[in-house]
Amino acid sequence: MDQQSARELAFFGAEFLDIIEPDWPLRVPPWVDIRFNEICALGCLYGTFSRGMEKLGLERPDLFGFYVFGNQKDPAVIAAYARLTAAWREERMRRLSLFEPEEVIEAAVALR
Repeated sequence: MDQQSARELAFFGAEFLDIIEPDWPLRVPPWVDIRFNEICALGCLYGTFSRGMEKLGLERPDLFGFYVFGNQKDPAVIAAYARLTAAWREERMRRLSLFEPEEVIEAAVALR
């Protein structure tokens, strides 16, 4: 997966969350990491990746940039997760600019 593909997948996932959880950028911390169950976007919103999958009824999380299929120890899969994580962090920052500054500050304090 190249960086452009990762950006597209994260964009689709972020657009999806914009509909389901409009305040998601306020609830997902800057250290979001798509590779890890509890601190991926779904883990931050629902407690774990699995609970998020269940809650949202997602069958193909890879199409929304929430998951990379393959051997999770494979360097190519790890690299794909790193690219997805960077893309998700970009999407989060882009969307935070749509909120009032007070909301962003309150959310940042709550995430500490």
